[in-house]
Amino acid sequence: MERALRTAAIGGIALAIWQSTHAHGPSAAVITVAFDASPSAVVRDSLAAHRKAGADVRWSARTNQPLAASAERRAEPDGAVTLVVVASSDVIVNDGAAADTLRRATTGAKFEIPAPSHDVGITSGGMRAYVTVPAAAPTRSVLVLGHASWESKFTIAALEEDGWHVDARITVAPGADMRQGAVTSFASLDTARYAAVVLLDSTATLDGAALERFVRSGGGVVMAADAAPARRAAALAVGVAGTLRRAPITFDASQPLASLAFRPLDGVRADASVLERRGAAAAVAARRIGLGRVLQFGYTDLWRWRLQGGDDALAAHRAWWTRAVSAVAFQQTPSPFSSRSPEGAPLARLASALGAPTVGAAPFRGSQPLPPWLMPLLLLILLGEWGSRRLRGAR
Repeated sequence: MERALRTAAIGGIALAIWQSTHAHGPSAAVITVAFDASPSAVVRDSLAAHRKAGADVRWSARTNQPLAASAERRAEPDGAVTLVVVASSDVIVNDGAAADTLRRATTGAKFEIPAPSHDVGITSGGMRAYVTVPAAAPTRSVLVLGHASWESKFTIAALEEDGWHVDARITVAPGADMRQGAVTSFASLDTARYAAVVLLDSTATLDGAALERFVRSGGGVVMAADAAPARRAAALAVGVAGTLRRAPITFDASQPLASLAFRPLDGVRADASVLERRGAAAAVAARRIGLGRVLQFGYTDLWRWRLQGGDDALAAHRAWWTRAVSAVAFQQTPSPFSSRSPEGAPLARLASALGAPTVGAAPFRGSQPLPPWLMPLLLLILLGEWGSRRLRGAR
């Protein structure tokens, strides 16, 4: 009986010690949060700090719709920003300016923001994301090469009117060039001065090796269909310009590109991407070479668009050339602190900081104090064991 009482006493004491050391004491916090919308970074980081300190943080949201957004500053003189949003419901984008800058779209969307005043806010289904707009970098010059023609004249005009600084070398006759800007030898062609080179035809005088080095170091090349046959540019070409398809007799201002003469891009390289088609034929394609890019198009006589395209032809022609050049233009690698924001994916950020949301979990039951009868029972057991030993004369 004494052994049984001693064993019971030791077991009770061990139980009390285990409960006091393993159960959550009064100092352990339990935080349960139900979000009506995505929390601010301050609230989320505060909860994450409590979780790191040992608190049991449980959260749920009225809506768990995914939302992700990113902003990229285009290599254009006006520093426009392309905002890409992926969501499962309508989105509202606010660039911080007037109310008329609010934009709506369904599911995923791409927004062109000319000059955002500060970080962009995106709301979708109760989730709110913030995207840091990268700082604008100085735009380098564009070098245009071609022969004396309407195409050269109006290509230079379109780029300059849109804010680009243009250097040009225009071939007037064999061995005779007309230069604009500080055009020097092609051996010195590099991204420190030029963002892109525009090749308008096969008469462009250039150093093929220098041009390839320029592209591989991050520079861009825009190549017209008539420039692809040039022997020194063939290595960079995206495809082979096919048979000329003559322009319609009348110019349709509602479909300007369809009204131009056209050379389909045949044999597009396997590493290239077709960006635009005219019917089944590739009209615009691009490829990456080293750190740079090459864009080739099959349209010819684009100057006709500017002269015959209607009231908005000037702006449309300028915008087309700016998009083509900015798609390949050299761009300095932006700082990671200014080009990307972790707040662009609020739901993923919340789950990363606080863990997965709690769904249907049992309510938290705090730690229970020791049963009030445990200590008296232990005392009785110990007294019983001690009394038994004393009665039989054992010490």
